[in-house]
Amino acid sequence: ITAKDWLEKLMACYDDPSVHAVIGGVDFPADEYWTLCDNISTFYNYHVTAPEGERAYAPTLNFSVRRQVLNAVGLFDESFPGAAGEDIDLTLRIRFAGYALFFRPAVRVSHQPVRNSFSQVMRRSFTFGRNMIKVFWRHRDRRGLSFFHRHPLLLLGLAPLLAAAVTLKIFLSNSTLLKYWYTAPPIFLAKVAWRLGGACQAWEMMREGM
Repeated sequence: ITAKDWLEKLMACYDDPSVHAVIGGVDFPADEYWTLCDNISTFYNYHVTAPEGERAYAPTLNFSVRRQVLNAVGLFDESFPGAAGEDIDLTLRIRFAGYALFFRPAVRVSHQPVRNSFSQVMRRSFTFGRNMIKVFWRHRDRRGLSFFHRHPLLLLGLAPLLAAAVTLKIFLSNSTLLKYWYTAPPIFLAKVAWRLGGACQAWEMMREGM
């Protein structure tokens, strides 16, 4: 749901001809617990209180781009299952083509997906982990692969430790999110699920010789 001044502030960004792609800020309604957990886990780096600036890649729930850029890099890859990862693939292609991705938190939307249960959050995080590894392998010549993405068994074994580190980072990197401290346990488990999905996908990619 867009803020009342969403279009005005979005178009103001494009007054600068050097701006080719804008990532807007995401607000997290707190009235539905599982939706809040999913939002913080996935979009914490794009919250309306996060600092503006360039991003390496972006979700597209609040994203705009000049038509000429899409003409140059192409559209979404529709082969990604579960609607997770295709936006990262697209925005990486945009950045690798030489266009910066500018995060402007004042261009606000309220993100209210339907998340009614713990299992929904876990399934989505697992799927997102699988698809993100697929994206990272696809762009490994430009982006590189982390040590863990090349060693899926190690990623699997260290999943709880890595998930704990990311969960701490989420809340310590933005003090505004500390008021949602009670979402930490599901977020931690979602990050474990992400790494389990990633390990499964990395193992499949290695077996296929990619």
